[in-house]
Amino acid sequence: MNPLTRGWGAVLLAVTAALPSAGLLASDSATTATIAIDAPWDWVKLTSGEWLKGELTALEKDSLSFDSDELGEQAIDWSSVAAIHTTAPVNVLTNNQQLYLGKLETVDGKLFIGEAGPMALSDVLHIARTSRRERERWSGKIGAGINYRTGNVDQKDFNANLNLLRRTARSSVRLTYLADVFYDGGEETSNEHRATGSYYVRRSERWFWQPVQFEYYSAPLQNISSQWTAGLGGGIYLFDTSDLSWTLSAGPGYMYTRYEETPSGEERTVDSGAFFLSSQYDQTLTRYMDLSASYQLTATNRESGQYKHHGVISLSIDLTDKLDLTTSAYWDRIKYPQPDAEGVTPERDDFRYTVGVSYEF
Repeated sequence: MNPLTRGWGAVLLAVTAALPSAGLLASDSATTATIAIDAPWDWVKLTSGEWLKGELTALEKDSLSFDSDELGEQAIDWSSVAAIHTTAPVNVLTNNQQLYLGKLETVDGKLFIGEAGPMALSDVLHIARTSRRERERWSGKIGAGINYRTGNVDQKDFNANLNLLRRTARSSVRLTYLADVFYDGGEETSNEHRATGSYYVRRSERWFWQPVQFEYYSAPLQNISSQWTAGLGGGIYLFDTSDLSWTLSAGPGYMYTRYEETPSGEERTVDSGAFFLSSQYDQTLTRYMDLSASYQLTATNRESGQYKHHGVISLSIDLTDKLDLTTSAYWDRIKYPQPDAEGVTPERDDFRYTVGVSYEF
């Protein structure tokens, strides 16, 4: 199909009536519609025959993210998309790992990406918007909450958290930070910080490569002044649908730990080779409710604790388009905690339960 023919096909996506400026109008038969293609927004036609106008933001886990002024952010099953048109170029990654850049157009049920095509909609693996400004490639959440702790301390305190995501069609960067700092009567009763980062590169529909992963952890009241872990690995998608994603990953790493105190004659700093095993589970329960669960096991030498477990399960409920209510349960365990200078050994297990709100941006 030549460019001229394809251009007319994109303009006449089911044309039966003229529409100079209104954007979308049903005909008298209520079975066809006309679109002003040069309008400053993207269009998506559903298999039900309905049209949506707004901004296509991404395709992730077979779910099309579409931002509508009237309906807000919508997650649409890719299998429910019958036609699509974008006003700006996007990055498109196909199932055979080919990366394309261009405007999306659907003609006669086939997809065109700039000058490339035709191809089936089912050939598309990921879509990400392009931007000249780096900040527009990021999204995230920032929040605060109330903790109830058991284990090494039994108390209530507060936390602050930040989650960032940088996404392209082929890769993603995820950064998280969680802080708990609390004083009671001028005495420090809580001081814990955890920062994580990972870089994912998708290699196929089922496999991904993780060239960078790191974690920083500090909990002086648990006798850990600072602990750095870095590694790399690979993983597999056990499930990858619009409603359910479950990944497993594993790989080698390195851990460096500096303790607050140690018994006389013992080093305060230790290091070790490491091996990590991780699981990430995300499920959409309803339109307004999401469930997530993560777990990581890090194996090291005995001086570094030998086995370190970190698990989180969270339930998130939409309060508004941008504001969420989240309840979470955390579990941390070290098989061999380091005794302090007086020989007192911290508890192996720490539990934390939180309730908080977060703002999406």
